[in-house]
Amino acid sequence: MKNSFFLLFFIGIYTYSTAQDNEDRYDNYYIEVGGSGLYYSINFERSIPSTSKKGYTYSIGCSPFYALSGSAKRYYDFNKSHQVNYGIGLTCQLGSFDAGMFLFMPIGYKYTFPNNRVYLGMTLYGLIGFNEMNGITPWAGLRVGYNYNMKCKYCQSK
Repeated sequence: MKNSFFLLFFIGIYTYSTAQDNEDRYDNYYIEVGGSGLYYSINFERSIPSTSKKGYTYSIGCSPFYALSGSAKRYYDFNKSHQVNYGIGLTCQLGSFDAGMFLFMPIGYKYTFPNNRVYLGMTLYGLIGFNEMNGITPWAGLRVGYNYNMKCKYCQSK
């Protein structure tokens, strides 16, 4: 049952993010230490601005420790370089080492350098486990990423 829920969660995020083929979006890849992949992960993220300051992001990632994760977030841009975000996501650790599923609630900050391509970010997570772990476990992640495929009316003004 848990695996079916996890599979449907990722299919939904992937389908929604690839179906958004309009002009208002931009994509990025990032590497995160800690974070939703638990130890480190490589992630794809699609951002869909709703205004010049606000929007949504959907991400999916994987870790060499057999972890898959996906999340949906809301973000707010303070100015050309500073952004905060919050959301919800799910991580599934598939291997025999620390196997389990985790629901996570991220709250993060992202600084985009003046070239509008490279960024650094930090995220605080509350992890809720479905196996032996009880309660909310605090966790953190540091990430570096690269923005590309910037097809939105707000991206050029950032």
